[in-house]
Amino acid sequence: MALGTLIGDVSRANRVWRELGTHTSSLMMFRGPEAYVTPGWDPGKAEHGKVVPTWIYAAAHAHGIARAVEKRGWLLNMLNRLTDATIAPSSLSMYEAEASATRQGASRPMIGKVWPA
Repeated sequence: MALGTLIGDVSRANRVWRELGTHTSSLMMFRGPEAYVTPGWDPGKAEHGKVVPTWIYAAAHAHGIARAVEKRGWLLNMLNRLTDATIAPSSLSMYEAEASATRQGASRPMIGKVWPA
């Protein structure tokens, strides 16, 4: 089932991108919220008193075949998309002049990575 595509980057100095082949399976792991759960919240405490503290968490794993992308235009587009998604619109104008130069330079030492879902 195709759910979308993950994009990201890795430093060109990081050898991991060289390991990507046309049939190299990749795994992306994401951590979600986590929290301590006190035994006092367990309904069994009133019932039988045999309760212990626990930890709840959420995690997601995405599997796919990752590929490296070295095209400068693609890398700049990816950086623009990530900037648009993570910088608040109100601060974007302050950031844009500095970011434009940074993105131009940042795209040289990086490799894009794509994980089709």
